[in-house]
Amino acid sequence: MISIIMPVHNEERFIKEAIESIINQTYKDWELIIIDDESTDKSPLIIKDFTERDSRIKYVKTERLKSPAKLRNLGLRNAKGQYISFLDSDDLFYENSLELLLENFNKDERLQVITGTKFYIDEDGSECEKQFVFDENKLDIKNINKNFNYLKSWWGTLGSCMIKREFFDEIGSFNEDLTTSDDGEFILRAFVNAFSKIKFIPKYIYKQRFKNGSLTKNSERALEVLGNRIKAYELFLKNPKIASWNLNISKIYLNTYLHYAKQWLKLKDFKIAYLIIGKSLSDPNIKFLQKARIFTRYIKLKLRDSLIHLFPKFDERFLNKFFFR
Repeated sequence: MISIIMPVHNEERFIKEAIESIINQTYKDWELIIIDDESTDKSPLIIKDFTERDSRIKYVKTERLKSPAKLRNLGLRNAKGQYISFLDSDDLFYENSLELLLENFNKDERLQVITGTKFYIDEDGSECEKQFVFDENKLDIKNINKNFNYLKSWWGTLGSCMIKREFFDEIGSFNEDLTTSDDGEFILRAFVNAFSKIKFIPKYIYKQRFKNGSLTKNSERALEVLGNRIKAYELFLKNPKIASWNLNISKIYLNTYLHYAKQWLKLKDFKIAYLIIGKSLSDPNIKFLQKARIFTRYIKLKLRDSLIHLFPKFDERFLNKFFFR
């Protein structure tokens, strides 16, 4: 049996569609464990309607935890299946997602994790962007520096994974010290501890919804998200199993800050982008010469803003092409 764990907090708009994407699976031997993080909207009523019609759907209500890691771990403690999958309450599975993942376990019993990839969808459910499909042959454990950016792209694919229950006993569950990025930290930990037991399949498994406001406009929250990503990398880099990998640690941190700054720049929230760039300049993990690169980027961005302010009709696409390279 497959146990699907779904944390939820106030998702009345999307949770019905998320649950239906499980009910409509071609593979039928599953249980859905919904962990309600004290929702105050109509989510509990929608869930109750499903539990009354389908005994495979279990409802667990908890006091407000505000922690995806704690909610997922609570789901694990309630799960009875040999295999574990995760679905956020605003996201979707494809109809054959569970079947595709499970059939790969049946082909090779030594495997502990099967993962595919995902499509991004908008609030209306239309596919708007695809994540590239993994090629496991490009992940060379002996040349991890070359492939680290490729590995990082696996970060947000927990929903595309199916994991054997016993694997959590082997490497541990989700890190409750992280208020975000617990899924990414778990993914990196899995990669370090059991690379040979993970299989990537070139199939779309998961539809992740990108909602208006998915990235909060609160600078404090934005820095919290970044800080959790940095903590996750710190845990990854402290693992004794990677001592021989000769990772370019400074570059890893540098690219993390630049990645987040670029996200906020594309949303035209320059204040948060500058906060992130400023924070990177004080990070002792980044070498001086690479900090100089960040500072140069900062100056270029300031120049870009000045040009847009002075010449409002200037072609912003040209500036973006130049400054976002």
